[in-house]
Amino acid sequence: MNSIHVVSCVDKNYLQHLGALTVSLFENKTCSNNIIYHIVHDELSESDKALFAGIEKKYHAAIVFHDITHLYHKYEHIVANERYPYAALHRLLISEIFPPEFKKVLYLDCDIIINGDISGLWNIDINNYVVAAVEDAVPFSRHSVLMMPEKRLYFNSGVLLINLEKWTHLGITDKTLKFMMNFPESCPYPDQDALNAILYNDWLRLPPKYNQQSALHYLPGKRLVYSKTEYAEALKCPVIIHYTGVIKNTKPWHYIDVHPLKKYYYKYLTITPPPWNTYVSHPQNIKDIFMKIYLWLFRHKMKTGIVFRNIFKFINP
Repeated sequence: MNSIHVVSCVDKNYLQHLGALTVSLFENKTCSNNIIYHIVHDELSESDKALFAGIEKKYHAAIVFHDITHLYHKYEHIVANERYPYAALHRLLISEIFPPEFKKVLYLDCDIIINGDISGLWNIDINNYVVAAVEDAVPFSRHSVLMMPEKRLYFNSGVLLINLEKWTHLGITDKTLKFMMNFPESCPYPDQDALNAILYNDWLRLPPKYNQQSALHYLPGKRLVYSKTEYAEALKCPVIIHYTGVIKNTKPWHYIDVHPLKKYYYKYLTITPPPWNTYVSHPQNIKDIFMKIYLWLFRHKMKTGIVFRNIFKFINP
């Protein structure tokens, strides 16, 4: 039987969210394929790993941990930051941890919830491509900065169906890290920008239902890059919900977040083991309450007028 190999990279800050993602993946599995979940990390303790034992047992699943510490020398000249820690770059090293018999893997960011069976995505033919991905929802215009030909499309790297054979053969890991090292000022989205700069001619465009980004809920369809049919399908029947956020602290585990599908994160979080399953977000101060109101108005296209602009200035001085 053809096993589906799913990979996520995590640090302690995103462990709870990976728990919700893992549960959502197995809860929505309807295919006959075995799913093997690979968790790439550099700091998890045995007690951290033990939190996934109950998930593994409940779904008769296989969850495998890969410590990537021995590959840290690859980041020698890469500067990480709070927004993009080294854990966010681990996806670039996936080809280094799997033996040659692994031909393909599905990479998922941890700020994701699965909302359908992923076998349809897994079975897409990518023999002629390095990766398959969904185009980033917001129009892209930084072609010259990333040294990409004009009119080439730009993908979101949160969901990647990876052809490990071609990735390894073309040396994508080293090429991407070298680009990040040589042109750090060109990469506000470090690994995503670098991957696009290297793979602009070697990726397959997927429909947005396989990576429904938050912009679909905050911007009208005409301001996004998708066709009307793709936009409607992604809103109505997303297979993968990616909580990309709109500003800082707008992930579903943040109080101020008003994403309309935020409920799915908590739906699956309640099925995870303690202490994750009892998590509830709370406002930290009065500004959080105002920000939540503002974002709700923004999402419902009621943000016009000096009053709301002044509120925004108050909560973001």
